[in-house]
Amino acid sequence: MAFGLTLQGFNPQRIDDVKADLEDAFKAAFGQNVRLDAESVNGQAIGIFAERFAILWELAELTYSSSYLDGASGSALDDVVARSGIARREALPSTVILDFGGTLGTLIPIGSLASDPVSGQQWITTTPGIVGIEPARAQTTQTGPMPGLAGTIVAIDTPIAGWATVINNADADVGRNVESDASLRERFRLSVSAGGGSSVEAIRGVLLRVDGVTECLVVDNATNSVDAEGRPAHSFEPIVVGGEQQDIGEAIWFSKPAGIESYGTNRLTNVVDLTGAKQTVRWTRPTDVAIWIEVDFEVLPDFDDDGEAQILAEILAYGDTLGVGDDFIPWQMEQRIDTSNMRSLTSRAGFNAAPAAGDPLPITRRQIARLDSSRIKLNRLN
Repeated sequence: MAFGLTLQGFNPQRIDDVKADLEDAFKAAFGQNVRLDAESVNGQAIGIFAERFAILWELAELTYSSSYLDGASGSALDDVVARSGIARREALPSTVILDFGGTLGTLIPIGSLASDPVSGQQWITTTPGIVGIEPARAQTTQTGPMPGLAGTIVAIDTPIAGWATVINNADADVGRNVESDASLRERFRLSVSAGGGSSVEAIRGVLLRVDGVTECLVVDNATNSVDAEGRPAHSFEPIVVGGEQQDIGEAIWFSKPAGIESYGTNRLTNVVDLTGAKQTVRWTRPTDVAIWIEVDFEVLPDFDDDGEAQILAEILAYGDTLGVGDDFIPWQMEQRIDTSNMRSLTSRAGFNAAPAAGDPLPITRRQIARLDSSRIKLNRLN
């Protein structure tokens, strides 16, 4: 059997292979009758050398594998995907909007601290706020997916004269950890799955490589007339979540087919082509659609003390799975909720504060359903 780099890939010697080679070498050097059993000096030396050489073979195998997507990890994986212009997504803090009470007009400067008194999680303002006039944007003091449910950030940690209250009236936008190897591999595969060319999937792949883009849907109209959603004949519409406007516009222009019009509700006019001319690129940001939810439930005696918090977390987790154009389906949401300690559970959802039915809510391909704890009401019936 051939070892090392072969036409079939890298084939390493394992410890038994190394040991057999060393034994053959000893016999060739000292004769076929040389003592090689485990109790002999030669046998013990072979055991020591075989273990060390096997480790070197494993290192060589890992080095070879690190050049490929499935074999690479950590910084080696970063190098592999970088060849296609993709970078691992960095960790980000959670962000939230804070409203202030107190003496009208009091300035809340950047760097002011507030917190959730229950969890102890601190939030630091990244824009200035003015009491009664201007809310401020704030973020967690560390990165990662730190929750901030509506109405939980109410403690002032930086005393300022005239600042009496603070609150977040909506849920925080949850941050993220450093992108995992598994997630990076999957995003790489999505971005290159269409290969070259200017097909719908190829354009989507290019847009997924844009820094900050978390989701993308590209819809084309290959007919000779305007389609039912208003796209002109022979056009395509990129619907993009995340990313900077300029980066998105340039990615669309340099990946789109010649002579085919891009369409959308956002217009970008400062894309400069290779001749130096300015070109107009159109694309769409999906519209956020607020969903109101009511859940009626009856509990059994062993219902957990934090059961309602668990229900709320499971509902919000379902919301996180919804992408552009995904309908809100109450029964799918209910399936995520652990009802083992409940007697019954029913839900209603709607587009206003008085949801009346448990029917699916239609979401168009230019919309994205958004959940917020401030719009979720839990009714415990016993």
